[in-house]
Amino acid sequence: MWTASLALLFSVFAIGSANPAFFCFIKASREPFDAAALSNLTCTHFVYGHVDIDNYNGRPNFRTFDLMYAGRPGNIRSFLRLRRYHPSAKLLFGVRRSSAFPSYFGAKIVAKGAVEAAIDNKFDGLFVTFDGPHLHDRSIIGFMQELSASTELAMPILSVSSQKIWPPDAVDRLRDVSPLVEYIYLDMSKTPASEDPYLVSHIDTLEAYGDIESHDTIKGAVKKLEDGGIVLDQIVVGFTAGGWQYKVQNVMKVVAGEFALEEGVLVNQQEVCKLRGSKFLNPQALNEITLHRSTWTSSNLPTSEGLGKKMTWVLAEGLGGLGISAVEEDDPKNVCKKDPLPAHHLAMKVLAKTKPSQKTNCTRLCYFDAERMEHDFPLDSIASHWCSHVVVGPVDIDVLENVVIPNSVKNLLPRIREWREPFGDAAPKIFLSIGSRTNNDVWQTVLIRRSAFVQNLVELSKKENLDGIEIAWIKEPMASEVNKLFLNNLLDDLKKLDQNLKIHLAANPESTIANLYDIQKLNQTVDLVVLQTHRLHESKASVTTLSSPLRAVESLPDQQMTIESIASKWIERGMPRSKLVVSLSAAATTSKSIGIVRSDQPLGHPTFKSDAGIRAQEEICTGSSALDEHGWIENAKSAFMIRDGKFVSFESPRSAQIKSVWTSIEGMGMAVYGIDADDSRAACTNESFPILRTVVAAQVCPRCLARHDFRKCEHSFKVACNFVLDKTEPEMKTSLLPYEMCTEVVVEHASLNSTGHVEVLGEDRKEVLGELAKMSADMVKCGLVLSLKCQVNEKNFTSILLEKSETTTGNKLLDGRISSNSRLFLRELQQKMAQSRAHNGCPFTLALRLSPKSFQLSPTYSIPMLNKLHHVALSSPPGTLLVSQNSSIRTIDDTIRKWKASGLKASKLVVELSTRILHASAAKNLQEYTPEICESAIKGNMTLLNEETLQATIVSGGNISKVQTIETLRYKIGYVMRESLAGISMRDVTGDDHTGICGVGSFPILKSFYSSEKCF
Repeated sequence: MWTASLALLFSVFAIGSANPAFFCFIKASREPFDAAALSNLTCTHFVYGHVDIDNYNGRPNFRTFDLMYAGRPGNIRSFLRLRRYHPSAKLLFGVRRSSAFPSYFGAKIVAKGAVEAAIDNKFDGLFVTFDGPHLHDRSIIGFMQELSASTELAMPILSVSSQKIWPPDAVDRLRDVSPLVEYIYLDMSKTPASEDPYLVSHIDTLEAYGDIESHDTIKGAVKKLEDGGIVLDQIVVGFTAGGWQYKVQNVMKVVAGEFALEEGVLVNQQEVCKLRGSKFLNPQALNEITLHRSTWTSSNLPTSEGLGKKMTWVLAEGLGGLGISAVEEDDPKNVCKKDPLPAHHLAMKVLAKTKPSQKTNCTRLCYFDAERMEHDFPLDSIASHWCSHVVVGPVDIDVLENVVIPNSVKNLLPRIREWREPFGDAAPKIFLSIGSRTNNDVWQTVLIRRSAFVQNLVELSKKENLDGIEIAWIKEPMASEVNKLFLNNLLDDLKKLDQNLKIHLAANPESTIANLYDIQKLNQTVDLVVLQTHRLHESKASVTTLSSPLRAVESLPDQQMTIESIASKWIERGMPRSKLVVSLSAAATTSKSIGIVRSDQPLGHPTFKSDAGIRAQEEICTGSSALDEHGWIENAKSAFMIRDGKFVSFESPRSAQIKSVWTSIEGMGMAVYGIDADDSRAACTNESFPILRTVVAAQVCPRCLARHDFRKCEHSFKVACNFVLDKTEPEMKTSLLPYEMCTEVVVEHASLNSTGHVEVLGEDRKEVLGELAKMSADMVKCGLVLSLKCQVNEKNFTSILLEKSETTTGNKLLDGRISSNSRLFLRELQQKMAQSRAHNGCPFTLALRLSPKSFQLSPTYSIPMLNKLHHVALSSPPGTLLVSQNSSIRTIDDTIRKWKASGLKASKLVVELSTRILHASAAKNLQEYTPEICESAIKGNMTLLNEETLQATIVSGGNISKVQTIETLRYKIGYVMRESLAGISMRDVTGDDHTGICGVGSFPILKSFYSSEKCF
């Protein structure tokens, strides 16, 4: 076999986060099981027992009470009655394997026996627990393949203890089987610390502290799986009702990891509540500790302060769900006289309350003006990742150095804390904005003395449990070098008093132009600088103007007052881009024109500011009439409206998108002011907060890739490099192929003919293919992948599918209409390829390439089958928009969201990127690196960038060229990373200046994707 890792990449051009899981377990005993007792639970999965399958044929070792006996229906039949009360829940058969599999094929035999038993006993699926060394053996792959191949059962659940995931290669094996299972259930009752039964251990510890190491915690185990390539929404964390109990020498001096006098035992909830002795909540472990004579017990306390916090973290982090083991251990008969099944009922409350949330990797500040936010403002409509920080104000300063907090701010802060609580660690940080309404005279008076003021600020941050403060000396320009010194002294004193205090600075644009900020000092003292670019022409209210133009236009009163200009001044003076924040406002500004304002010449007309003017987004849309004039100023990327003689400058979703894209490309953060004016009631459309939503959707960060570890076959982020077999001019030498930058190299131009055989047409192509084959040994774990297109009509293709058993032995692929037989074809092909490995030791892989025309995946494709493939690549023609505010245009983002909604896992989706240059005048695609194109696409100069199409336009010699630049491609990579997709595919790596004609080395675009000083 000539491939280093053969994968069949299907090129198919067709014609024309779910709720978290809740697992509940029934251990099953001789006592008859009563399904009605669990009728009020909201479990999504019920698991019956852990029946052993340690024999050679996989037939479960049923106990007498499992099946019908002595006139009784048996517990399995009673368990299945849960369908009466929970018709949508999955009823799973729990099986356990402790002994090793005899062989790969022996594992398949065991799996067949388990599948047959589950089907015979009317279960919906299998819940498999491995207690042995199975994660060190490839046989587990064959076992799980056999389970997942069943068409009569749901995808299986794989359960492993936290103890099993830490040995070498264990997570790699889990990643190999992850496409074959619905969830990986992480049982936290057994950790590496509990491997020795004499070592004292807490139960289900959330995070490391003191003597508790990370590998013994929920966060540590989840990170281990995530780092190994397991997606978070596939991980379910299993908790225990009860805890660990030990006999120790001195209960008053117990530390985790010390030796006990006897082996530790798991005690259930009803036993814990009956324990005598001293009880208290350990705030680090979040467990109840019970001390009685020589007995030390660490148990899950079923309250919001204990077990509830652990569950909240699991759900807030976006994991797949949680489970409680087991019903019989959770005081089902209310022995404790408090609440039967307390841990289960707590889980139900947490599930109902906690919002699956995610942290944003972007800096995105949301400004809440407490004096404008009504008491019923819908905070709950704002998702956790929409804001990295919530900045609340206004907070005033008086001449006596007091910090004056208005009642509106005092009333809003508790509401914000309540809103943040369900988000756990993903919750936005809270800052107070200090002094935005304070005049220069007061600032100067306060800062001359400042000691009491500094003390008050630090005490305020601690009293209100803030994450930081914003210094907002912005009402007036700072005006002099003396004020620069005052500001420096304030920042120095704050850091001296509390070096951990996070400080943001709001920067007045006019002070920026006058160079009144000490960049060197700010680099040492502040964490972020908010550039106040939403109010650039506020001081020029005597004429009609724009609030936040991106670039200058002739009629602006001050050409320097643009987002681009203000940001560039800070960058040129030495402020890191990562500390800069560009601001927009959802609130419009209105001015009353003295004369007549025309929409074709809207700027520079005499006016006076109108405080009673239009401010909110809903006022713009709901009060519209036929007499309104709406306009767009192209270079400024700004919208305006003329209504009843008033000139209204405002951010529209289109302008917000463009400015967010520009800011992301420049590597800076975003801030949105005027959240209260952002149509919070969805009066304009079906979605509230249109400006904030647009910023969230358009902002991406980071945009650079980490280097791949080529000791591994699989990678958390795929970079497929498509290689065209046609010889290029100038010729590309295959020895130059940058395979170290790729996780796989996809070879194009092979085809599947009407006989079901693979062919490569053309001697030149065969020659290039042969050269690539010779290189495969040098490519380490980088896979060499064959892409096949189907060059047959539908009749012949159907014939091939019907003869699939003879044609799935190697290089096969389709390009055309898919018949109903393709599902079976794909399944058998995938199974056969998974049974063998390439010569580099990596599994053979199977992927599918689809065009956006396959917008509706079902019923053409089996979603479970797609989720078992290595990946599904979205192939888009050059010029396809990533996102658009025009709902009539189908974008890449639209297709991805549609596919994800249909059930395709994000971790399976690869997005194709193109470096092709579109020469409009030639009406065809070319790859010709002219000096102009080198300057624009590669070096980033001479570029007229369209932030909507993410292309640069170059006019040279009468030709109009549309090019992808390094920055636009990085932006798309940032989008793929933000959406947690599987990776990217370079449409034609041979078109990436392989000759180095642009003077920056070969393959400059591909190399630029990886983290460096220039990639932020």
